Amino acid sequence: MSIDSSKISYVLNKYINGEICTGFEETNTLIENLGELHSIGFDSTGDPCGHELFEKNYSINQRNQGVNLKLYTFRRKLWSSGLDFYGFRLSNILRKIDSPSNIRLFLDNHRSNGAIIINEICVCRFSYYKEKPLALTFETDIGIIDEMRNKRISTNAIHNEFSEILTQTAFKNNKKIRLLRKIIINAGHELG
Repeated sequence: MSIDSSKISYVLNKYINGEICTGFEETNTLIENLGELHSIGFDSTGDPCGHELFEKNYSINQRNQGVNLKLYTFRRKLWSSGLDFYGFRLSNILRKIDSPSNIRLFLDNHRSNGAIIINEICVCRFSYYKEKPLALTFETDIGIIDEMRNKRISTNAIHNEFSEILTQTAFKNNKKIRLLRKIIINAGHELG
């Protein structure tokens, strides 16, 4: 199935505003019957009695890009969702977020992989092996069922895997970090 890349903005802005999405259309509502997901093209993995992941791939019209929509369930109840990106630069994803956001930057020891935490509820992971960082995933900490509410699974994982870039010296002395700072600010967001 293919979609227009502008549909990604709709989903990202829902996440930033503390909501989850089950699709790329504004008319989508939360799916009550998980059995419907298979009939509309979702694949699933995991334990239906525990944690299960439903996924559906979308190609982007006339581009060599794609998005994988992920729906997370716990004990057969939908609790959150996220996106995997294929062929998207981090700068393009950040520009799709309408309102200015507060962003914290995290990198691994090699400065080749990292993540940003957005407004303390969303996480965008990226790869920095090449000159321009590529967005990999976008997830939200929002849990819409009681068992998963306030678990902060995505942001806690970032704190465990990466180190936060806090000092101004790091921004001055490292070309990669300077470029990341520039990408964040040029997209209209605030670093800090």
